[in-house]
Amino acid sequence: MDESARGLSASYRSARRLDNLENSTVYLVDDDFAVRESLQALLESEGFRVADFATGQAFLDAASELAKGCLVLDLRMPEVDGFQVLETLRTRGIRIPTIVLTGHGDASVEERVRQAGARCMLHKPVQEEELFKALRAALVAQP
Repeated sequence: MDESARGLSASYRSARRLDNLENSTVYLVDDDFAVRESLQALLESEGFRVADFATGQAFLDAASELAKGCLVLDLRMPEVDGFQVLETLRTRGIRIPTIVLTGHGDASVEERVRQAGARCMLHKPVQEEELFKALRAALVAQP
């Protein structure tokens, strides 16, 4: 590949990454209203487009109609927990980069989260920059 082709290829990849960030939605699923509200305000202040869901089931009901994006998913929720959401998405063939948030996790839970298909697990209260970095990586990597 000659130098100009490499430059065009790099420019295309860079433009595609920017497009993924600008045209994607962060789907926030957490049963705790205060957590949803504060995370939504934080993410929107950083320029992320956010759609929030109070239950795993509410997200699953809408999942097949959603535009591209990234899922930020609470692990411990009543009725349909984060693991059930991940399993249902996999069963339906819905691929969405997922970041799990939890206040109750150790190395074995983190391994289970990764095996279920999530990109990473972050601990509540989440550090802002850690969340932003994980979201940008997930959005850039999406198809």
